[in-house]
Amino acid sequence: MVKKIFSILFALLVLLFGVITPSTYYRAHAAIIPPPPEPGAGTACPGDTWAGTITVSVIPSDVPISGSFKISYGIIFPGTVYIEIYNKLETARLFQAQIEQTAAGNYSYTLAANQIQTVQPGTTYLARVKLHAGVSTWWCGQRLFFVLNEEGGHFTAPDKELDYGFTTLRKVEVRGVPDAEYKFKLSGQWRGSFLSINGDDTFNPNAFDLIDINWICNNGEANRLTDGDNPCKDTFLAGTYKIDLVVASTGAVIESYTFKVKVKLTEAGGGGEEPRDLPKTIPTPFGPIDATPEGLARAFLSLGIGAAGGVAFLMMVFGAYRLIFAGGNPESIQEGRSVMTAAIAGLIVVILAIFLLDLIGISILGLVDIV
Repeated sequence: MVKKIFSILFALLVLLFGVITPSTYYRAHAAIIPPPPEPGAGTACPGDTWAGTITVSVIPSDVPISGSFKISYGIIFPGTVYIEIYNKLETARLFQAQIEQTAAGNYSYTLAANQIQTVQPGTTYLARVKLHAGVSTWWCGQRLFFVLNEEGGHFTAPDKELDYGFTTLRKVEVRGVPDAEYKFKLSGQWRGSFLSINGDDTFNPNAFDLIDINWICNNGEANRLTDGDNPCKDTFLAGTYKIDLVVASTGAVIESYTFKVKVKLTEAGGGGEEPRDLPKTIPTPFGPIDATPEGLARAFLSLGIGAAGGVAFLMMVFGAYRLIFAGGNPESIQEGRSVMTAAIAGLIVVILAIFLLDLIGISILGLVDIV
């Protein structure tokens, strides 16, 4: 009788041990597995079908479009691990890798940005790690990351160089920024201080982590359609324009972006041809001149210096002539001396001006050498 009772108790213990699921073990022992060594834990996967959450990190979280990144994760059971990349809204899976892990521990998987199907710069993606450790036991963790644009930033518009002659900037666009309130501070050739819409200069990213501002005037006012009731009137002048992305609450600059408006000299082609670039030099009696602001300034300065030197030389010749043929006349002698003194003084002023221009404008301020 006692033997039968012990047999029943032993069977009950075996049955009880058999129903301890891996998820129960995970919840009891999760603390003994440290998180991945890289900072930045991810979040739990949506839904209530998971036995637990895997700690996931993506290093770096801002991925260069031509670079690679590392997905790190920690598991406490061996099993099949699935590394997956989705668009942010999880409507399309763009990458998947399957790995058999034979032991618990911390692991990482390195992936190049161009391995993501149809990867787009300036876009947010979701890295998800799933562990299958039993017939119906799954763990999951995920982390958002951002693929930077070609310049390594979050600005995706406008272009870096624009041709002169427009009054309305089509778009300023920023992608992949955290959910917060931002301002766009303007400097350089801008005629305003901040981008704004109807007087409001704060902007929030949408569900796609995107801030998209359209139809912008030189004073920073946006949503001014070219065919609307209040179009932009002032032309964007040639030069450099700077935009600082600023956190509205703290004033901290997250990122700066510059673009340039350049002067493009074109002439209309006959017979409906497309405009074509004019020659880069302008022929003159003194030789060809570079058809750029620097080239024109250099030509005018050279012409002015040459003319000043020529005038000084002629005045010195005239003064010498007056002295030689003065015939003892005090007035002629005084006139000759005055003319030569003025010529020499003017020549010294010209030489000193060239020296100061080279010293201050070029050596100290680093301006374009136009001398």
